[in-house]
Amino acid sequence: MFLRWLERMLLSEKDAKTKWCPMARSGFRRHTDTSLTINRKIGSGKPDPDCLCLASDCMMWRAVNLMKEFETVQMGYCGLAGKPEEQTM
Repeated sequence: MFLRWLERMLLSEKDAKTKWCPMARSGFRRHTDTSLTINRKIGSGKPDPDCLCLASDCMMWRAVNLMKEFETVQMGYCGLAGKPEEQTM
């Protein structure tokens, strides 16, 4: 039961790289001498491409090897929120 729940929490690197990272920031200069750092495009609400998950290129990425039938599949999760644990409902 726990393994099935854990599998739903894990992502492939390809899928992870489409997710927004709350730690990432993208900076740009305004017309004044100030600059902003943002993690979402202003007005669009969509993540800036520079603010997406880096997966295994990030120090917080935690890789997990799962056996699927007769092969090992590498998945992972963001370690920022800690290790996934079974939820009791």
